[in-house]
Amino acid sequence: MAVRHEPRNAVEAPIAAAGDFSRIDAKIRDLLDESTDCLGRRVLPATLELLKRAVSALAYAADHGQPITSVQALQRHIAPANRPQPPPGGIPKSAIGAIGNDTIRALFSDDLADVVNLATRLGWTCGDFHTPTAATVFSTFAPAGKDSHALGVKGEVLPLIGIGTGSFDSFVVQQLLELVYGTQHDPTAPLANDADIMRLVELWGYRTPDEMPLLDFEKTFAIVLAEDARLRALFSTVASAPEVERTFSRDVVVQRLPHAPFDRHLRMPAGELMSREHPHMAAALARHDYRGVLVYDEAVRQDDLAQTLARLSDLVEPQVRQIRAEEIEEFQTARSVTVDVWNVDHYSLMGSDKTGAPKSRIARHAHFDDRVTIFDAVGFSPETIHEAVVLGEYATTSALRRSCLDASLRKRILPGLLGANSPHVRAGMRRLAMLSNSATVASKRREQAT
Repeated sequence: MAVRHEPRNAVEAPIAAAGDFSRIDAKIRDLLDESTDCLGRRVLPATLELLKRAVSALAYAADHGQPITSVQALQRHIAPANRPQPPPGGIPKSAIGAIGNDTIRALFSDDLADVVNLATRLGWTCGDFHTPTAATVFSTFAPAGKDSHALGVKGEVLPLIGIGTGSFDSFVVQQLLELVYGTQHDPTAPLANDADIMRLVELWGYRTPDEMPLLDFEKTFAIVLAEDARLRALFSTVASAPEVERTFSRDVVVQRLPHAPFDRHLRMPAGELMSREHPHMAAALARHDYRGVLVYDEAVRQDDLAQTLARLSDLVEPQVRQIRAEEIEEFQTARSVTVDVWNVDHYSLMGSDKTGAPKSRIARHAHFDDRVTIFDAVGFSPETIHEAVVLGEYATTSALRRSCLDASLRKRILPGLLGANSPHVRAGMRRLAMLSNSATVASKRREQAT
């Protein structure tokens, strides 16, 4: 049964402070058990127990303000599966010993990746959150170590692209990848470091830069959606349609995606990736059967509004229709999105692009600053285009997601500070940290709601 509580209290209150950790530990165990059962994977009981202990150790440390960022530190907090695990935060006695190097690296392996990734998402299905509003593709920057030579890192900043699911009171990060676009590791960037690119290509196990998908933004964006779609397909074979929709929202919003190089002093990115310059993003949503909105273009109105809409939308003779407030009321209520219908006008734009391909776009015109924002609308018909307006508003008002991202990436996951030398181990460590973060948020939101 889904937990219900007052939206105002849920949004304004941070998740509860550290308390009874047994609830979080129980949540981690339940999610991993359910994920293993759903996928039908043959995970040895001892391996599953060690996986639970590892995620629990990460969650306890982060919840108490001392997050674990190295494999060795995590290893010291996990007793072998045939020995009693020490109390939360404890270290196995020397007579028992911690698990070995090969054992802990096995927990980061691709063999367990689906189990961990699905468990990260299952909090929604289990009723810890409200019905999700939409999945969100985002990019952001995380603090990185001074001596980090990881992909995309420069000036102690790690650029990331990811996807997460949100409702009005929470946003949970479910996937993270390095966003190389514009960095010294982007082969197309003006300041590309060819020697360092080749070092990383070899470290990741490729022969040439062309073979490494993360060096190309189009391939990176496609990976984010393809991985989510693949897990959704796996889950749909064992779950009901409502469970699939709660766990893997088919509605996706793609925000402006800030990219490197990032100025740490001004806290400013070099620019933002939008679908006008990157039409492959909308194509990727359609290819994986998602319905979504993507920021296409934005500018302050300088001429007649109809001319501005036509110019910014790039549509040939667009059919412009203003969306009435009563049209969106039912959908915005169902998704718990506040749509400003007093200070903002919303429009549907139906037409074709310069190649003759039919396109649907929406627009929001803010009265207070005369700013016009255009969104690509993928998978909507004239009868459902008003729902794209609600998703567009959700993409625009991102204060809650920003606060959740900051708390997750700067306090609990710390993807830029993970000390693993191998990119595969670093990705595995990050994966476990995302599950510990998801279970922590789910447990504490439930605790606040009761």
